[in-house]
Amino acid sequence: MIERAIENWLTRTNERNYQAAFCQVLMHQGHRVLHSSSHGPMEQGKDVITVEPDGEYCGYQTKTGDIDLKEWRNIRGEVQELVELPIDYPGVDKSKGHRAYLVTNGVVTDPVRVEISARNEDNLRKGRQYAQLTVIARDELLKAFVDAQGRFVPTELPDIRSFLEVYLSDGRAMLPKEKLFSVLELTALGEEPTRKSDAVDAITGSLVITSYLLNGFERAQNHYGMAEGWAALAACLARYVLRYSVPKAQWATSMSLVMGEIRANLQGLRDEALAREDFLEGNPPGLFADGGPMLRARTTIVLGAIACVELDSESKSDAETRRRVAQLIEKHAKRLWFWGESAFPYLLHMIHFLEQENRELAAFRILTNIFNTLVDVNYGRRGTVFAPPYFSVEEILAESLPDQLERADYRGYAGSSFVLGPMIEMLARRNRRDVVEPKWRKLTHVEQQEFVPDLDADVFSWRTRKGRNRSFFFTPTQSWAGLQATAADETAIPGSLRAFRSLVPYHLLVCPHRTSAAAVRLIEAVGA
Repeated sequence: MIERAIENWLTRTNERNYQAAFCQVLMHQGHRVLHSSSHGPMEQGKDVITVEPDGEYCGYQTKTGDIDLKEWRNIRGEVQELVELPIDYPGVDKSKGHRAYLVTNGVVTDPVRVEISARNEDNLRKGRQYAQLTVIARDELLKAFVDAQGRFVPTELPDIRSFLEVYLSDGRAMLPKEKLFSVLELTALGEEPTRKSDAVDAITGSLVITSYLLNGFERAQNHYGMAEGWAALAACLARYVLRYSVPKAQWATSMSLVMGEIRANLQGLRDEALAREDFLEGNPPGLFADGGPMLRARTTIVLGAIACVELDSESKSDAETRRRVAQLIEKHAKRLWFWGESAFPYLLHMIHFLEQENRELAAFRILTNIFNTLVDVNYGRRGTVFAPPYFSVEEILAESLPDQLERADYRGYAGSSFVLGPMIEMLARRNRRDVVEPKWRKLTHVEQQEFVPDLDADVFSWRTRKGRNRSFFFTPTQSWAGLQATAADETAIPGSLRAFRSLVPYHLLVCPHRTSAAAVRLIEAVGA
């Protein structure tokens, strides 16, 4: 069954979406991956560049579908660059030569193979210093993927159920994150490694499994669902290597590949958002388009996610793109929705991004609006109750449906908050005593909540039973200087967060219940 699932994914996906798993398989075979492209115009025919165990350089061009003579003529120019041009990458000796591979998830027809063989022989016969071209087609690729994850497939019924629920999910919907975490933590990343090869095998298996579990989201071009899936894997990898003290050399390149997938998908979401007049969805549009809370939730998620990737120094967006993103956030600011505390990470990233783009007033409006509302609502302890971060936007939206058999009950959280503490620190770091002081008396009546895992690594888990609920009240006599000192204290940030500081902003989008004062402190320190 699992082999059929992988085959189904492999034959339906495109080169961009199987490339990360392919790179991981190469690493499993002993390669050192130097470069994995985003399929831009400057690749010189080499989507992936590696060094083999024997020290030889390799260039790979990845394609989708069958390659017959017609398709061969279309790609021949790129293939010639792959074969004829030396690898142009920092630290690579261009005079050394390289091995060239044409990779596709389809079939390469016999006439094309004959022509490739003839060209290889002609280049040898005439003494040209070109690379010999080798083909890796569907069957060989499928075997490599199956071999890479074979011992990590689920075998127990509950695990299989979660596996199938993720794999068969509607790719247009939200990702079932809890189930994906469960599959990864109970299969590939579930057991403690006893040998170096165990950790390498587990990491390889997790990338391959994730690639095909996200098949439906990829086919639906659900950029956000894909980004969440890869971010969930990144969190599981972080927890795995922290928990079992896996040496960095065994996981750093794999984590880099996964982070690249997160960024690429959120950049795709950004480009789609910038090209649209609005965020309405419906089929057909017009009278059938959605609106109301659904539109507001989508707007908040999209803008928060693209703000997050724009804040990432590895995204390398140009000034014009960042300006357009900032304008987009301001354009839709009136539709932003704080549906509950799980919305906070999206708004956090928007606030931070707008400040970086010198739009402090727009950022300040968002921050103070949430802060004042949370204080007033929780002080009053009646009327509106904002759900804690453990309740997803889907659960909040479902509350409006009339035929719900069971409704989420979070009224017991009235008078408490998981995000007010981090927000007070944000205001302290901005020296906005003028905002905090008028609300301080009310604030001292609001219970501050935080869950602290017993194991540092579990901050990257979806759920853990090992931890404690920490609650406290701010004191009426709290000094402003003391509050600012606490807000600026980076030494209190756990080592687990420091070790994966580039992941933390994305992790909070996927797991908003992991938001803490320390996590927000780290995010703002990174961007400072």
